[in-house]
Amino acid sequence: MKVHGIHKSTATQRVLGCLCKKDRKPLLPGFNKTMAVLELWKKVEAHQFNPPSTKLVFELRYKPHFGMTIFLDVYEAHLAESKYLACDHFTLVDLHYLPNKLFDSKPYVSTWVADITSRLA
Repeated sequence: MKVHGIHKSTATQRVLGCLCKKDRKPLLPGFNKTMAVLELWKKVEAHQFNPPSTKLVFELRYKPHFGMTIFLDVYEAHLAESKYLACDHFTLVDLHYLPNKLFDSKPYVSTWVADITSRLA
């Protein structure tokens, strides 16, 4: 009999316990094969899939924002002196940047984002 998983894992042992019987009695009474397989795959997800996928999510979703704080500090200083990026009126340059949750932490950047995103197309 072949069961996927680490042989010392409790989930794998549950699968084996459901598949094997001693004297026609299940080794795990009240625990069926489907539940055992479900437990096995929950453990695989938690211990095999989750660690690398968490790293991937961090790299793709969160890490890019770390460089944004320096970038936003430059914009914050410039927008303290000018209503828009290029000059004191709206230009296409202002459309090159999309709003982001990080903008909320900078009052001048936040005001600028609110202004340019509320404009009619």
